[in-house]
Amino acid sequence: MKKIVCILIALTVFTSSMFAKNRFFDSRFLELEANIPMQISNNYFSYGDIKTGEDLVIDLEKMADTLPASGLESIAAAQMNTGIRLNLFGCSIGAFVGLDLTGKVNIGKNFFDFLGKGYSVGEEAVFDMDLDMDVFLTSKVPVSLDIRRLKVCIEPTLFVPLVNMSVVDARAVAQNTNDGLISVNGSALLNVYSIADYTTLYSKETGFCSSEISNVISDSVNGKYFGFDLGGSFNYRLSDMLMITSGFQIPIVPGTLSYSTAIKGSFEYETTLMDAMQGNNPDGLKKEFSVGEVEKVERKIHRPLKFNIGAQVCPFCDDWFTVNMMAGVGIKHPFSKLSGDIEVFPEYKLGANLSLASILKANLMTACIDQSFIQQAGFGVSIRFIELNAGVSTQGVSFYDSLRGRGLGAYVTINVGI
Repeated sequence: MKKIVCILIALTVFTSSMFAKNRFFDSRFLELEANIPMQISNNYFSYGDIKTGEDLVIDLEKMADTLPASGLESIAAAQMNTGIRLNLFGCSIGAFVGLDLTGKVNIGKNFFDFLGKGYSVGEEAVFDMDLDMDVFLTSKVPVSLDIRRLKVCIEPTLFVPLVNMSVVDARAVAQNTNDGLISVNGSALLNVYSIADYTTLYSKETGFCSSEISNVISDSVNGKYFGFDLGGSFNYRLSDMLMITSGFQIPIVPGTLSYSTAIKGSFEYETTLMDAMQGNNPDGLKKEFSVGEVEKVERKIHRPLKFNIGAQVCPFCDDWFTVNMMAGVGIKHPFSKLSGDIEVFPEYKLGANLSLASILKANLMTACIDQSFIQQAGFGVSIRFIELNAGVSTQGVSFYDSLRGRGLGAYVTINVGI
């Protein structure tokens, strides 16, 4: 009988410890941290359509019927950073450097309508394309402070814009003529803004020029290209079951891109339907491609402006199981004076986190972040001196696309410390 009682007591203590906050496994005084998240998505092709070792077969007529009115869209993003963090008496301070990349491509639906269904004789088909990409180098110093029920996190960030690419005008026109000819002509203008004149940094004859690279680094350190924004959050615990959360990222000083290059391309193609089907008439294609001179033109650019508000619910009055929710809005290229450069987008998160004795962790989340819809599952393990968190997600440019697996994402976070 005594053995049974001892076993029951031991099980009770073990179970209680699994669902209680264990500071020994949860906190480190000094830690190194590395975050590596990456994602890519689109609104048509799913993972099942692309099988290793098999040819990708595209039904153009079906694609024309099923694509949304916005056309074929694709989004890619990566926000990688690494740094050090000091945790002491309810406060923490860190220093991180990282790379922030976002890109979006859109091809108009008319292009796929033409390929899949064709057009009537004499009718013109007009195709549009859009592209936008930003790459930033970031350096931030996150600071957090617990003041009774209030937790304040401030994240001042210095950033250097490395590259901005955008399509100013990309359009093609196709037409079936009365005499049986198919004519297609198009042109595109891509503006590339950069931190440096790439022609002085590298050449085929001499390779990389170390002196010019040193000059760029020196100018960056001296603040010539730096921008600044202020991020952070305010979290207030109303009770053991509910905490109100809020977050922000406010652009203050724009970064500077000092050089611009115009890349132009155009083509004309004329053939008959029979020659097009048989792959004949290669001489019917006329094309031109040119890379303009690098010009010293300054462009001021911000990282996105963001605001959100949310809540964390602890149904069992402890944080071994929490439900998190957030809704917010973002504005890409705020304060830009270029036509069509400003883009407003919504953001949200809804997820659940499970932590057993702060050793084993798991999470499920549905979200829309930086215009990508995400369905994510993650897992983590902490053994005091090292913590590893990893997860995978299906993604898409809409909620439906993310459920269909029309994009993939993954993240890995490693913390090592004492």
